[in-house]
Amino acid sequence: MPSYSITLLGTTNTLDTTGDKFKGAGYQGLTAGFHSTSWELNAFKGRIKIQATLATDPTSNDWFDVDIDNSGLGYVQFNSATTGTKYYNFTGNFVWVRAVMWRTYDGSLTLLNAGNVVRVLYNF
Repeated sequence: MPSYSITLLGTTNTLDTTGDKFKGAGYQGLTAGFHSTSWELNAFKGRIKIQATLATDPTSNDWFDVDIDNSGLGYVQFNSATTGTKYYNFTGNFVWVRAVMWRTYDGSLTLLNAGNVVRVLYNF
């Protein structure tokens, strides 16, 4: 059972967005470091990633991509319109976490054909 549940990213109406930072398990002093995310998607195309930092007062250079699907890429990519909920778990005593939606890597994606993220939930 998670200790905390947070919405990292709400409904999106942009091609790219970086969500606000939220306190992670490391900030709260929780030593297990187990994190879960669920992503609710509506005809979504693009990439979503979770970023974390160990810095207590992070700058833009302190963030790193978490390899939540063990692909080594640091993001999950949806090439075709995907609707539904996807779940990912990861471990680490991260101080802060955030979600990033990224679609401008593909010049063919627009707001009209790339769907949207309904929300990204985060539990730890």
